Amino acid sequence: MIEIIPKPKISIPLWLSILFYSSIVTVILLITGFFVINSFEKKAADTLSTIENLLSQSRTIEEAALEKRVFSYRDKINDFAILVDQRKDAVKFFDLIEKITHPKVWFSNTSVDIKSSKVILAGQADSFPTVGQQIMIFKNEPMIKKTNLDSLHFDRGGMVGFSVSFSLDPKVFK
Repeated sequence: MIEIIPKPKISIPLWLSILFYSSIVTVILLITGFFVINSFEKKAADTLSTIENLLSQSRTIEEAALEKRVFSYRDKINDFAILVDQRKDAVKFFDLIEKITHPKVWFSNTSVDIKSSKVILAGQADSFPTVGQQIMIFKNEPMIKKTNLDSLHFDRGGMVGFSVSFSLDPKVFK
């Protein structure tokens, strides 16, 4: 088709041309980068497999035996660590009893069941009120649960013998 009236040629703005060519260059760089990185990854995987093969072939029988021995020691240490974590400590119980014992009371026999946290104490005091005060001290201690006076009797020399049982909070043994 031939036009009679000439029209001015449409000119593309400079910023649009720059944007077009820079996007073409960016696409070319991205495609090139993809192939370069892919080839580096394949080379690294080949090198890694070669090194693993060399390492697995170079292990001697002595090294394998030593490795087995080391792993057995590691397992024993881990087992011991589990035992230490589950261990219950009776020293804290004796510290608690020492702290809450009445000055005029002494205990001659102690039975502690750490698993069930039950304690039986047999002791002596100089009088019945002292035994009552000791029982009240036990009942007021938050770490002691359910205190029972099991027996009460006179000993030789006018001393009052008694036996008390109670349950402890399991935190005492942790």
